[in-house]
Amino acid sequence: MVEKNYSFLTETISNLGFGNIFDEPLRNAMKLGIQVVELKANAKRKIGDYGFNVVVEKGKAITPSQNQDDFYFANRIHVQFKEHGINEEKSHTFGLYKQKGFTVAQMESLMRGRFVHNTFRNTDTNEMVGRWQYIDFKITKEDGTHPLKSIYDNKIEFNVVKEIGNLPGLSATQEEKESMARRMKDGSDIAASIRVNGVKENVLLRANPRIAEIEAYNLQGVKIPLKQNNMQLSESTLALAQDNNMGKAVKLLIDGETGKKNQGKKNTPAGKKTPSKGK
Repeated sequence: MVEKNYSFLTETISNLGFGNIFDEPLRNAMKLGIQVVELKANAKRKIGDYGFNVVVEKGKAITPSQNQDDFYFANRIHVQFKEHGINEEKSHTFGLYKQKGFTVAQMESLMRGRFVHNTFRNTDTNEMVGRWQYIDFKITKEDGTHPLKSIYDNKIEFNVVKEIGNLPGLSATQEEKESMARRMKDGSDIAASIRVNGVKENVLLRANPRIAEIEAYNLQGVKIPLKQNNMQLSESTLALAQDNNMGKAVKLLIDGETGKKNQGKKNTPAGKKTPSKGK
């Protein structure tokens, strides 16, 4: 066993949020020279139960390098999630790139359908790129897995700190807003007190990059609308809503201006002429 390799792996796994729970099992597996090591742990949460399986493989790295035959690499983490009250169990495999990846907290959020924000360096431009990622559980690929999708920062206008500051009745310092934004980017729901319909209410706040807004939910998990609908009915649709004579309103919608011009004129049966005045 290469001691430096062991120390690097334990530090890597700890930084992902597992702490030192796998230290002894990993050391023993490496001493025995086991080719594929599966480090498993469970976590019980209020929302449901999680199962984690960190896969460590000898001499096999996603990003190969020289002289790696005697080294072990953490390559992926398989996660299962069973939400309380839901029969279906969700699963997803998260890859590790250069021994880095989502933390335990982020993986838990993604398994619940949340959005998680991260950054990476574009090797072509050497620029840092930001993106929100989520698992699309509505799509199942041929191998039974679900795709991990991205929403890039340069495609949307979503300043989380600014959106938090725009929440009605929220009392928070700039430092507190930035702290809330960091937790939202990990996919966490943030407890706060804001004004809803003129009344202070305790809510859970959640980032939604799809619509570039902060969403609010009551403590029962029901979404609370924070913005009023500023759309107005068009004149013709308003007539449909207000006119008791439904047929007349529908004709107005179909005929448009012609319908307006024909209002007040009597309909003449087909094949008959309208009699002239005085005859």
